Amino acid sequence: ESEKRLFDTLRLFKGKTTILIVTHDMSTVSSLTDRVFCIGSQKPGQKGRTVVQHTLEPAPSDLYGVESLRVLHDVELPADYCHFDGGVNNG
Repeated sequence: ESEKRLFDTLRLFKGKTTILIVTHDMSTVSSLTDRVFCIGSQKPGQKGRTVVQHTLEPAPSDLYGVESLRVLHDVELPADYCHFDGGVNNG
C-alpha cells in the first residue's frame, strides 16, 4: 500500500521536476524512471570513478506486482542519448 502511494505521488511529479533516487537495489527500477546512471567499481575496495547510463527493458509485472524496468548493466548508452515518451531517442 505505501509503495503504491509513493509511485502515485512520483507519477504526479513526472515531467515537472527532477527527482534523484539513490539505491543499492539496481535489479529493477520504477517504470517512472527516465534514466538510470550507475556509479561504482566492479572491484572490491575501489571507489567508483565513472557514471554510466544503462539500457532499460520492461520487467514482468507479475514478478514484482508493479510496472518495473529491468536495468541491463551490460548495455551502456552513449552520453548524448535522451529518453522521451517511453522510448530512448538519440539527440
